[in-house]
Amino acid sequence: MNTIMKTSMIIWFILSATIKMNAQYSDVHCKQHPQSMQITQIDYREYSTIIHFKYINYFEGGGWMNIGENSYLKDKNTNKRYKLLNSINIPINSEGENRYMIFDSKDQIHYFSLEFEKLPDSTIEFDMVEDENNKDAFNFYGITLNPEVKKDFINIDDYIASTPVKEYGIYMKDGQSIYYFKHQGLLISLYLTLNNSYGKYYTPYIDIQNFTGRSLLFNPLSITAKTYDKNKEVVQDLEVLSYEQYMKKVKKTSVECGSVWNGSRTCCFWSRIL
Repeated sequence: MNTIMKTSMIIWFILSATIKMNAQYSDVHCKQHPQSMQITQIDYREYSTIIHFKYINYFEGGGWMNIGENSYLKDKNTNKRYKLLNSINIPINSEGENRYMIFDSKDQIHYFSLEFEKLPDSTIEFDMVEDENNKDAFNFYGITLNPEVKKDFINIDDYIASTPVKEYGIYMKDGQSIYYFKHQGLLISLYLTLNNSYGKYYTPYIDIQNFTGRSLLFNPLSITAKTYDKNKEVVQDLEVLSYEQYMKKVKKTSVECGSVWNGSRTCCFWSRIL
């Protein structure tokens, strides 16, 4: 075998191995999957497998979604599991922190991607499992793909750009539950205390962080509050008092809160329990 032929075979082998190692498939089939979700493409990266999803919210008046931290892929032939490494544009829900993607309306579309440990190139069929014991979990069974139909790798930033995540979460700090919303450069955190000193009042402490790069006008007078009565199973409006209004009630000095800001600001208000 001459040198030119040897070189050609080596180049062909390297190209073949590279294509197999880094492949992307858009003709994906699944025997069983959630009605609200579909796999749009699977990218076999050098060190991981990325699955791209499209989700349609079928719940009236909003709804929520997330992905469990213990989700995995399972090779149907070997039963070996491949762990979830990362999520893009969908919150990972964990035992230590509850996180949710919040929807505004029915039929709202959301794009996101999940990155797992790399599946072997020899994998023919696999499952994606969030929780086998939960019928509402994101469980996909019998995933196969057509290796003859390939596309370019998905640019994830472009893929998710039209559907930015609106994240709601809860975590504990110093024994206190902290609630937060994160959306399009704004992070709003809040915790509640119950004040019985001058009647029954909720005191919400609100911290607002602005990462948009521009100043925004925050008007405390536009804040509204509602509560859910478990016994009556109804939502009720609460009367919202500014710091000034509350201090007038207890005959102390008032302090104004609210201005044009760019950065972080913490405010507190009082919601009277009617």
